[in-house]
Amino acid sequence: MTLLVGRVLHEGRVADGWLRIEAGSVVELGWGEPPEPRAARYISGTISRGLVDLQVNGAGGESVTDGTDALVRIGERLLARGVTSFLPTVITTSDDEARAAVAAIAELARDPSSPVAGAHLEGPFLNPERRGVHRAELLREPADGVPPYYESDCVRLVTLAPELPGALELCRTLARRGVRVSIGHTSASPAVCAQAQEAGAAMATHLFNSMPPLHHRNPGVVGWALAAGRVALGLIADGHHVHPTVLRLVYSVAGERVVLTSDASVAALAPPGSYTQAGVQIERTSDGRVVSAQGSLAGSGATLDELVQKWRDATGATLAEALRAASTAPARLAGLAADLATGAPADLVVVDDGGKVFAVMKNGRWVREPDCCS
Repeated sequence: MTLLVGRVLHEGRVADGWLRIEAGSVVELGWGEPPEPRAARYISGTISRGLVDLQVNGAGGESVTDGTDALVRIGERLLARGVTSFLPTVITTSDDEARAAVAAIAELARDPSSPVAGAHLEGPFLNPERRGVHRAELLREPADGVPPYYESDCVRLVTLAPELPGALELCRTLARRGVRVSIGHTSASPAVCAQAQEAGAAMATHLFNSMPPLHHRNPGVVGWALAAGRVALGLIADGHHVHPTVLRLVYSVAGERVVLTSDASVAALAPPGSYTQAGVQIERTSDGRVVSAQGSLAGSGATLDELVQKWRDATGATLAEALRAASTAPARLAGLAADLATGAPADLVVVDDGGKVFAVMKNGRWVREPDCCS
């Protein structure tokens, strides 16, 4: 039994409280003084549900499509940074590589000690005009057939362009299975986006990126997403993908719907240099950007814990708001336990007042133990 006492983030509120943890789960939570002060461990910092990243392509020079061992190492790197659950993101690639990657993800997702929580399929159903670094020759339309790996029960999130033939029907099919659908890499009109929402789409993938810019007479995907309500707004707040001024605008308009995602590339947690991701050469530059040979952004070099701090610095969000955007909000979208509630897995982070992670627990076991408690 572990009894932790400190500032606790629960149901959007940060206050003095305590958690009792047994057999890897939260069995009791309360505010104020703990029931057994002598048995308690007092934590200096804020205790939050662990971070949840819905979009991870790789880290440390390895891709999520490099096999089970690579996925394990990526998970270990992210766990040390406070990401207790993540969705390895299979971007547009060959059917054989995607099938093997989804099988490896499914294997790890069945292990409660692994931070791998399921798969995010980003492609191949993307608009070629908004493909970013996705390989054009591998893109396709849902009407031409859906690959078998889409049927895996480990798939939790799918990014697609709803204007493609057959995309709305695929939205409905995925939603019936409980798979979240996100609109991305798209030029869809607001009307088509609204149809996609009605069909089950619940999120916009990396808002502003790989979609037309907001225009006052042609609001497009961005305008629709900001105004729609009930649509989660995925954002890469690394300082390169979206300008801080625009981040402040999003926060003021719809901050409660923001879901921070890293879109971490194989170059995240890796030194500047050249790397390969899904058959595309990318480079991490000295300023932290990750770009293709053509200079287009190719994912990020950041991890989710960094984005919590950057989002807070850029927008003035409270610590509770920033943590919500990187923990409870994405967890809820992915169908995971969304808070440190009774019965939830004891997946948690401890952060300082600036949002920096300094301790991590997964299933009741310290991955990074705090050195500032008694």
